[in-house]
Amino acid sequence: MKYYLLIDFGASRIKSISINEKGICQYEVFYSDGGMRKHGALVPPEFFKISIFQHINYAYKMLKVDPHEILLCTEMHGYSLADKNGVIVTPYYSWRYTAPNSKSAIDILNRKSAYKLTGMFVRNGLPSVNYIAQEKTESLKQGFFLTLPQLICQVSGEEFGVSHVSMTSGTGFYGTGGRVLLVDNLLKSKNGINFPKAIESINEPIGVIQNRSKDIPVFMGIGDFQASVFGANLDHQSILINIGTGSQIAQISVTKKRKKLEYRPYLNGEYLACLTHLPAGRALKAWHNIFNEYSSRSSRKDRFWLTINSLAVEDLDSTGMVFDLAIFDSAYGYKKGGSVKFINESELSFRIFCAAMIKSLCLQYVELIKYFNLDHVKSIILTGGIPSRIPVIREAIANYINLPVEIEDYNIDHSLLGLIKFNRLRGLT
Repeated sequence: MKYYLLIDFGASRIKSISINEKGICQYEVFYSDGGMRKHGALVPPEFFKISIFQHINYAYKMLKVDPHEILLCTEMHGYSLADKNGVIVTPYYSWRYTAPNSKSAIDILNRKSAYKLTGMFVRNGLPSVNYIAQEKTESLKQGFFLTLPQLICQVSGEEFGVSHVSMTSGTGFYGTGGRVLLVDNLLKSKNGINFPKAIESINEPIGVIQNRSKDIPVFMGIGDFQASVFGANLDHQSILINIGTGSQIAQISVTKKRKKLEYRPYLNGEYLACLTHLPAGRALKAWHNIFNEYSSRSSRKDRFWLTINSLAVEDLDSTGMVFDLAIFDSAYGYKKGGSVKFINESELSFRIFCAAMIKSLCLQYVELIKYFNLDHVKSIILTGGIPSRIPVIREAIANYINLPVEIEDYNIDHSLLGLIKFNRLRGLT
C-alpha cells in the first residue's frame, strides 16, 4: 500500500495528514507551529527543514512506512535567495516583512504599471517590493530566487527550479496567471538571479526530500489560497470569504475586467478574482494581546474570546462604534494605522467594545463584496477558523448581505481537502 503525505505550510500552523491509494485519511490531522508564530516576519530556512521532517517522522510513527510522495501547499508572497551553488543566503522574507525603502520600490513598480502587468496590487510585503527595496543591500550577483515550496525542498533535499503558477503569480514578478516572467519589464537588472520556471502541471515534481537515504518526490507546491478554495467546493454561483489569520474574498472568473480586484490562476484557464490581505485574525489577535496584558492575572479564563464567542447579532446592532482593523502595513486599505471611531460614553463597556470590533470585521466584507460580479451569485461560503470559532459572524454577514451564508466546516482543513481533491485529478487516488 502506498501512502501520500499532504502538508500545508501555513503562516500560523503547519498541518498534515496521510492518505492511502484510495484517498482515505489514515489518522487525525497533525499540527505544528508555523513560521509566523515561531519567528515572525523573517523565518530562518532551517525552520522549514525541521518542520517538514517533524511531519514526515510523525507519519512514519503512525504508519511505520515513509510516504510514497509528498503533496505540498504553502503560504504565498514570500521568498528566499540562494547563491549559485544552491546555498540559502537569506532568511525567508514572508508577506509580513516590510523592507526598508519599500515606499520607493512601490513607486518604481507603480510607474512601470505593475498591477496592469501582473494582476497583483503593489503593496508592502509583496516579494517584488521587498526584492527591489533590498537590491542595493543584497550583494548576491548570481543565484536563485526561491518560492517557499522550492525553499522547503532545497533545505531538505533538492529543488528542481520550477514553481506552480499559483506561487509565481504571488511574487509580483510574473504576468497575470503567473505564467510569464516579467522581470525584464520590472527590474533594471536581474543581477544574475535565476527565477523559477512557472508550471501548471500538478504531475510534475518540484523537488525531492532526502530522508532515510532515499528521495521522496514532492508534487504540487500550490498556493494555500487556491488549495483552500478548491477544498471548499467554490462554484460559479458562490463567493467565498475565508477568515483566518489572513482573509480573502474570492470568485471564479473567466475574465479580468474588474479593475479593483486581483486575479490569481485557478483551474482550466480560469481565474480567482479576489481581494486578499484583509485584516482579520491577525488584527483580532493584536487586540486580544492588549486586553490580556491588562486583564486580571488571577483569572485563567480568556475574557476576550469568551465575550466574542457569546455575542449575538443584537449586540452588534446595538453599537455605532467603528473599528478600522487595518493595523499592519500590508493590510488592504491600510492608512498609516487603524482606529476606533464614534466612541460614546454610553457604549464604554467591554462587551460593546468587542461587539463593535466584530461588527466592523463583518461590515468590511459587505462593502468589499460590491466590487465582485453579483449577477448570478446565490450564496456566500464562509471558510477559515474564525467563523467556526465566532458563531455570530455567519448570521451577521447573512443579515447584512441578504444572501444565504454557508459555513464549510469539516474535520479536515480546507487546504488539506484541496490537496486530496488535486490528488484525485492526478488519477492516483
